[in-house]
Amino acid sequence: MINLAGIRYRNVFADRQGPIVRLDTTDFAIEGRRMFQANAYLRPELFPARKRSVYSEASGSGTHESPMIARYMAISESLERWAYAATVRSDERATYAFDVDPMSNGMAAFPGLWAQQARRKAYLEAVERFSIIAWWEGMLPAAVRPTEWAGVAAAVIWEAPGEVVVILHKRTAEGQHAYGHAAAETFTAACRSAIVELARHEYVIRTYHLAKACAVIEAPCDMLERRSVFFASEEGHEAYVRRLRSQPERPLPTRRLAFDGRLRGPWEKYAYVWRTVFYPVTDRYLSNCDSYFLW
Repeated sequence: MINLAGIRYRNVFADRQGPIVRLDTTDFAIEGRRMFQANAYLRPELFPARKRSVYSEASGSGTHESPMIARYMAISESLERWAYAATVRSDERATYAFDVDPMSNGMAAFPGLWAQQARRKAYLEAVERFSIIAWWEGMLPAAVRPTEWAGVAAAVIWEAPGEVVVILHKRTAEGQHAYGHAAAETFTAACRSAIVELARHEYVIRTYHLAKACAVIEAPCDMLERRSVFFASEEGHEAYVRRLRSQPERPLPTRRLAFDGRLRGPWEKYAYVWRTVFYPVTDRYLSNCDSYFLW
């Protein structure tokens, strides 16, 4: 794929009238490998900050062995969030299927020559989210497999040509539970994406519990943060294991596309944003419920 980030992101910062006000980079280890994480922050009027207790208030994050690529990834995710915030409550929300799924599922930004270059990542994320909801609703089985990392187990919940969805789990040194899920063309590629999400979950859960122990942080109000905390607990992990060991209770409906296309807007000066979304098997994932495995 032709990546033009070095060109298209030249004027992405606010001092050049761009949308990004700040970009931070740090390094940390993921299962023994040195990685870099970048956090990008949009101008407040483009993506209003929400009160967070667990996750960062960054608009977008990126993790990679290269600090430059991590920064490009963080900028891309921020542009995706800008497109989401500008569209989800607009008059065009139904055009982009936000009436079907009001979350940012199935969105991707890519600074390429053509909008279609963002589609593959968006499509795989749509497959991932559809599959996780269907699995949690008792419509898909899970096959547990070992991984290349000690103490990390993988559950394959969907496998078809060019589409593998995995959920990784690890018990942390502090006794909490961390998870990461992803979709990719192969089992190995899906695991290597999911391990990054697991490492992020492990880090934020550890940080949250340390702050809570020192009474310097409030319990999370945000639904998705509450879920990440719940499933890190023993009670949450027991619910995860029960679902993991259960067999499908209902047949899986045929996947139906609700939208598959480009989001038009001012972000296209920097990157194209694509959204792919399937009609979900239920809307229960939107309920104000801590014990739903999607965050």
